[in-house]
Amino acid sequence: MTPHLTASTWRHVAAIVLLAALVRVHAASRLECVSRDGVHFVEFAKQLAADPVAAMKGTSKQPGYSYSLLGAMRLLGGDSTSNDPTLWLRAGQMVSVIGGVAACVLIYFLTRRLFEPMLAGIAGLFSALWPQGAELSGDVLSDMPHLALYLAALLAGLRALEHTDCMRRMTGWAAACGALAGAAYWLRQEALGIEGAMFTCLLHAASRGKRLRVILAMVTLTVAFGLVSSPPSLITGNIMPNKNLGDLLFGEPAVSASPNGSLGAFILAEWLPWHKAPARMADAWGASGQYILSTLVVIGLFLRSAPRARTTGAALVGMAIGLQLAAVLLRVKAYGEISSRYMVIPAALTIPWAAAGFATLVSLIAARRPLRRASTIVAIAIVVALAPLAWFCSRPINADKACLREAGQWLAQNAGSDDVIMAHDRLEQLMFYAGSFEGSPRWLAVGASGSPDAPLTPPALLKELRATLAARRPRWVIDATHTRRWSDADDAAFFLELHGGAMPLREVKRFSTDKHDVFVFEANR
Repeated sequence: MTPHLTASTWRHVAAIVLLAALVRVHAASRLECVSRDGVHFVEFAKQLAADPVAAMKGTSKQPGYSYSLLGAMRLLGGDSTSNDPTLWLRAGQMVSVIGGVAACVLIYFLTRRLFEPMLAGIAGLFSALWPQGAELSGDVLSDMPHLALYLAALLAGLRALEHTDCMRRMTGWAAACGALAGAAYWLRQEALGIEGAMFTCLLHAASRGKRLRVILAMVTLTVAFGLVSSPPSLITGNIMPNKNLGDLLFGEPAVSASPNGSLGAFILAEWLPWHKAPARMADAWGASGQYILSTLVVIGLFLRSAPRARTTGAALVGMAIGLQLAAVLLRVKAYGEISSRYMVIPAALTIPWAAAGFATLVSLIAARRPLRRASTIVAIAIVVALAPLAWFCSRPINADKACLREAGQWLAQNAGSDDVIMAHDRLEQLMFYAGSFEGSPRWLAVGASGSPDAPLTPPALLKELRATLAARRPRWVIDATHTRRWSDADDAAFFLELHGGAMPLREVKRFSTDKHDVFVFEANR
């Protein structure tokens, strides 16, 4: 039986909300530079406000998070026409922090349905101090709001599976699951995994002689999901606007376009041959909790004395994890890229087993000590596990990109309102802090190194830049090392020529981190 909600339950929830909010607000304050995807979400929000149909047809992004940015901007007193980077940043972080806190509470309730209240409290602590969860909550990203809706849909689906003996409750919870999964689909397409996991578990329930109820639940689930999730697909004319289903299932394996240099450190997704994906996925799952949570998960899963999860919930969670892993593998095969963010769902869904592993480990250690020392041992174990997690949550976010923020803020203070700034299209973060977005008349977006299939060599790019400087006569030229699709040697050669006097540029300012150098040049002076 699943434990009933009590006053103690709500005290636990309040404590988790308080701790999770403190950790995530602190993480937001430690954001050194907004991510590239964050800038894209802001640009998409501005486009949606101007012309939603054209914006959805012109991008592969899901619109849910960008719409939530517009709502947050209204709450903060701004609007879609604002170019104030601080206002957009606060709006995005507000949505992400709320999603991150909600995800912690939902992990607590998921653990209650899988195990027992004590383990749920431990899982709530772990989720509040989950390093990747804190990091993604502090940035302008859709992962945490999506995870919150995903977990809510999963919990509703679990309730439906637990009420197979009552048609009204089963179909009601199935409808809630479908609607919540549809809402999650507005943010990220991983929400489709909930539908697949529920269908599999419902089919298993049908094999036990409850076919009519199961069929009705499946229909209800599908209709609710379709009603909520369909508007973007109807507008764009694609079932999966962000992916090509044929490429995912039947396409030839993508050839990695990885450069020899450090571009991978500049973007969120990493180019990867598909056969290396399983090892990279396992590492990303472990790194999500700094290998502390993953170690505890292994203990909770494989140690015989560890508590066992309830069968129905474990089956649904296991199926959801399996489908997410399959989706990541298909994406890597089709598109040749992977990101640690693709493993957020498996990392979150295994936190209940981390709590089980921790409790098992503590009980084994305490059993070897006198009873009077058991409480001390438990307290020490909690500190040993939580202190490193808390430290990882307090680290700066995107610290290696701080130079982009500093350069953008310098331009915002020193460049005239009509000054044209030439910067290539991979410097969106810098231009975001300078108050310019894609399509802005101030931003002359030239100087990229071409496409992955047809990269420009440094001499060819320098020739293009000279011609642009002569024809368009920008006031400022901005460039940064290790931001193009070429090797370190080509990068060094390019910047050597850029500083060698062959270009009509005068270096005014330099901003540096361990990975990047950003140069601000005054042009044609």
